[in-house]
Amino acid sequence: MTDWQQRIRNLAATGWAFLCHLARRYHADGCQTRAAALTYVTLFAVVPLLTLTFAAFSLVPSLGEAGAKIQQLLLDALVPAGNPEVTDYLFDFARRARSLSTAGGLVLVVTTLFMLRTIERTLTISGASRTIGAVRPTSCAIGPC
Repeated sequence: MTDWQQRIRNLAATGWAFLCHLARRYHADGCQTRAAALTYVTLFAVVPLLTLTFAAFSLVPSLGEAGAKIQQLLLDALVPAGNPEVTDYLFDFARRARSLSTAGGLVLVVTTLFMLRTIERTLTISGASRTIGAVRPTSCAIGPC
């Protein structure tokens, strides 16, 4: 057997070993279950997050046109295209959230932070134990990291 044939054989064996390791880790980490849970939690986290964002923009009337553009950018990024019903529900929920008491608003903020924390933990599938505070996931969800 020539040298290049041996190299190809070693490369194929290494590639096969990597694919087997990848499949074992995929099943051991429960990636399929995590993906389903992440989808479910994300759907519930988007509504309070957008509500808080819209409420924050409405509290600063000087933003005016810029606030409307940012809201539209968020809607384009997070809401399925061509679905005005979802947008109407989000704006209705945001309008109702503005009339919440201080305690209700605090519960909404805490709920949003807990959901973002759950999403962050679910995405950490590499077994890393390092945790980050509530500010970073919130800033990453609302704007650039």
